[in-house]
Amino acid sequence: MKKAHAMPTTRSGPSTRSRTPVAAAPADGQATRAKPKAVRIDYSVLLYVPQLIGWLRVAMMVTAVSQRSNPCLVCGAYLASLTLDMVDGAAARALGQTSRFGEVLDVTIDCGSRTFLWVLVATEDSNFAQLSSFLISMDWLTFVCAQASERERAIRALRDDQRTVPPMIH
Repeated sequence: MKKAHAMPTTRSGPSTRSRTPVAAAPADGQATRAKPKAVRIDYSVLLYVPQLIGWLRVAMMVTAVSQRSNPCLVCGAYLASLTLDMVDGAAARALGQTSRFGEVLDVTIDCGSRTFLWVLVATEDSNFAQLSSFLISMDWLTFVCAQASERERAIRALRDDQRTVPPMIH
């Protein structure tokens, strides 16, 4: 009996504009996978102007935590952090320095700042401890779910359009 040659087939998602050849199965019946391409990470994104503003916000919150017995300093640092939060996004767009890393850093700093604020409220008045705990939990849960949803969307795009999933730092 003659052996038939396995012809490569094509696979595509819902979109027919992109067809990718699929390797024929080896003779032993084991499926093979192509090795993922190495991702080059550009660490200069850590020093973009919007990220430098973010690092400044972190320093301000650390200072506020260490000086929490001084309400004027805490309020001043928090208000300055809120103001800088408005500036970093505008700076990113104006300078063409938008990045996925910057987005995640900004939201993480926002959640951290709000966590600090609610911890202060809970330590000042124990009646708000449960409410503060609930709000902190919901804030971080929302953050994690939003990031997971974004990752899932990127994976679906990879499957449907055969694009590479962008790394967090790019």
